[in-house]
Amino acid sequence: MHRPVDIDAAFLSSLLGEDELGVVVRAHIHIEAQLNELLRVMVSAPDLLPRMRFEQRVNLAGALGLDPGALPPLKELANIRNAFGHRHDVSLTTGMVQQLWDALSHDDKDAVLAGYETTRHQFPERQMPAFERLGPRDKFIPIAAALHKLVISARLEVAEGGPAV
Repeated sequence: MHRPVDIDAAFLSSLLGEDELGVVVRAHIHIEAQLNELLRVMVSAPDLLPRMRFEQRVNLAGALGLDPGALPPLKELANIRNAFGHRHDVSLTTGMVQQLWDALSHDDKDAVLAGYETTRHQFPERQMPAFERLGPRDKFIPIAAALHKLVISARLEVAEGGPAV
């Protein structure tokens, strides 16, 4: 089980005001920054790490003890980001978000749903639909928030001498 971590308000607000491209790219940038911080606490000499692509950093974190269940959704996030980074006419599709959702572990899916329901009940005036009725962009945001929290939680646990689960 992942350590509870509050949602970073700056992270969330940066996503809420963006179009699909901005949501995907900003989410990836924030999660990548947290992955870099995780690796800094996982290795004894982080300055000696070579330049690596995102997927290579995800694999290294996994080899060093990051929960294996975290790897597939992080890699799927990279696939979505790469689709936006290499073509000008890409939109965030239901299929892309479904693949990201399917890559999550059962526990992480539960965390996404619980977090969304909590937010929904905290802001009844916004009349937020049920999670399954959200469009791709709005479904992507809580999934990205959960991935962000997952990496932060792992970093905090490693920094305190625990496992990166």
